[in-house]
Amino acid sequence: MTPKEAVNEIKLIVDTIDENLLRVMDGALNNLYGEFMERIFNDKKDANESSLGQYSTKPTLIGAKSFRNKGESDRFFKSQTKDENSTSNWRTLKNGKKAFILNGGYKELRSVQGLQVGEIDLQYRKELLKSIAPNVEAGRFTIEITSEKEFKKARGFEKRKGKSVFFASEKETENAFNYISENLFKDGN
Repeated sequence: MTPKEAVNEIKLIVDTIDENLLRVMDGALNNLYGEFMERIFNDKKDANESSLGQYSTKPTLIGAKSFRNKGESDRFFKSQTKDENSTSNWRTLKNGKKAFILNGGYKELRSVQGLQVGEIDLQYRKELLKSIAPNVEAGRFTIEITSEKEFKKARGFEKRKGKSVFFASEKETENAFNYISENLFKDGN
């Protein structure tokens, strides 16, 4: 083998390794993403495998925009009486709009819309769920919250609850590294 043939052979090996590395890293990222989403949105667990918690039952002030859609809002508010002579849960805001005190809090708001109220599932409008995506950029493999609004909501939830949710758990990280080590130098790749 000539030196030029040896260099070409080495380049071919390096290209094959690079291709294989990208394929394996992409597979690891997609597996991690699947486990990450399953844990948060289906299992309702934080990165330490603890429950995300329960919905608040503290009385809360709601308006039409508190509901997932206009139909649910209209249905709810039409079912509430506005008797001016009785003490009711209706309030007039400084801007003149009407609001309603919901005694059962956010848990009741979910319940009147037919949503589950057992454990926090972070899926009220599904905007957060839809904004999380795997990303490969400049050699970095990440899972990102792509919407700034949803990113702020996610970090706010973590701060209020004192939990780390939107980080890979130890188990998820270990599974990603295991996938890489099992597949990087597999025969036939």
